[in-house]
Amino acid sequence: MTQCEKSLSQPCRGSAHAWYNNFKPNSIKGFINLCVRLVARFSPNIPTKKSFTKLFSVTQQKGKPTHTYLKRFNKEMLKVEEFIESINIEALMRKVKEHALWRKLYTLPDKSLLKVKQIMKNHIRVENACVL
Repeated sequence: MTQCEKSLSQPCRGSAHAWYNNFKPNSIKGFINLCVRLVARFSPNIPTKKSFTKLFSVTQQKGKPTHTYLKRFNKEMLKVEEFIESINIEALMRKVKEHALWRKLYTLPDKSLLKVKQIMKNHIRVENACVL
């Protein structure tokens, strides 16, 4: 077993450890060789980031409360590769089904994601109060 193999066998855990243990002694020619094999083996398991266009497919379902829509939107927003505030705002506002909330959001003079979400959270409080 080479020095490289000895030093790298300790920190491996789980499936990486099992994968590493299947190598024959002296089959790893160096760190670069190990890196190439590691990336080839495990890179398909890394989830890819989504395009911001995915945000436009998140819709507030008719008859469903605003908080469920906002929660689903936030979850999808975390999966998007690049953050473009103006696009995120438009995607969030466009799929609101509650007309009064939609009108309030679109008439907002200075739009920021923080301000839009704050208005939505205030609307959610009103929705929750009406349910009680």
